[in-house]
Amino acid sequence: MKMQSKIKMAGEVIQVLVDHNTDDWGYYDHDRRLIYISQRAIDYDQYAETLRHEMMHAALRIGGVAFNETMEEEALIRCLETIFFPAWDAIQPAMS
Repeated sequence: MKMQSKIKMAGEVIQVLVDHNTDDWGYYDHDRRLIYISQRAIDYDQYAETLRHEMMHAALRIGGVAFNETMEEEALIRCLETIFFPAWDAIQPAMS
């Protein structure tokens, strides 16, 4: 599986970096547009699942859904349909 160095979501370029010093599997820094993937996610063959998880966090923040005080299901679904899934589908050929 090929690791990504950057992805594009809703016109935003997000860098993907390996973090050797985190206890988390990964995390998304919205202000810096960075996805960090833990070295252990790579070591344990969890890279794709962790990247997908962090991309969903990014989609919800970019789409504004993460900032809602109450979560409306339709807002969440539309955000994932229009931001997350197109970005995830776009990187699949490069990860194979």
